[in-house]
Amino acid sequence: RQTAGILAVAVLGMFGVHKFYMGKTKSALIMLLVSLIGAVTIVAPATMLFIGIIEGVGYLRMSDEQFKATYLDGDKEWF
Repeated sequence: RQTAGILAVAVLGMFGVHKFYMGKTKSALIMLLVSLIGAVTIVAPATMLFIGIIEGVGYLRMSDEQFKATYLDGDKEWF
């Protein structure tokens, strides 16, 4: 939970690194591709960075049990 939260809040969050770490490959690839393909405009990577920060803060605010039940045992991809 803490590692995923820190990865999401860091600049790496816009590339979906935290989602790769959690095993959520589909949503990680979406974030990565939107950031890379959309790099021509600053809007797409900035949006992915914002989403990463929101998710990271959310992960860090959860208890370990709640995080595990929601994202690791459950199949939830997005915050």
